[in-house]
Amino acid sequence: NDGTISGASWTDGSTLSKMNNAAFTNTTINLSSYSNSQLLANNNLTISGSTVNGPGYIVANGNLSISSNTTINGNIFLICSGTLTISNSQVGTGLGAAVVIYSKGAADYNSSTVYGLIISKGSSLELDGSTVYGAILNYSSSFSLAGDSDITGSVISNHSVDFQGNDASITRGNIPEFTGLNIGLDPMVVPGSYLEY
Repeated sequence: NDGTISGASWTDGSTLSKMNNAAFTNTTINLSSYSNSQLLANNNLTISGSTVNGPGYIVANGNLSISSNTTINGNIFLICSGTLTISNSQVGTGLGAAVVIYSKGAADYNSSTVYGLIISKGSSLELDGSTVYGAILNYSSSFSLAGDSDITGSVISNHSVDFQGNDASITRGNIPEFTGLNIGLDPMVVPGSYLEY
């Protein structure tokens, strides 16, 4: 071999900034610009003061932090394997444009509004001064509502809810339409296996 390459051609790969950018600040994120409408981070991901347009997925193989008046528009899945923190932000824009949020680690919602389905599988789920329109499916052993936290919709929990604020409430109401969406839930629930609020 004389070291020459015959017949080789160059092809473009994925844009690295779209795969490895772990922080977005004061920007607009259009998920349609990502491959398969999926923003994937193989580490912690921070979104601050930004607007996210879907439909699509945001997946963090680590912690996910959403803060500083970020708006996550509807029809978006948020998935994280670590701790989820949402503060001073809005997730979803209404029951017709809801989101699905899945966290494997602890989840903390602070002074935020959520329209959609929250699935919490970590050690704790805390809402502090936050409002949820939709449904919560909680597997966390610690589930607390602090401050003026209000849930309108439905709450299903493996464990009891700790009301830490006199103004915290759960009110029966409408939930988003999830028919036809792959949200990872078994449609069969054994009666008495969960607490419903």
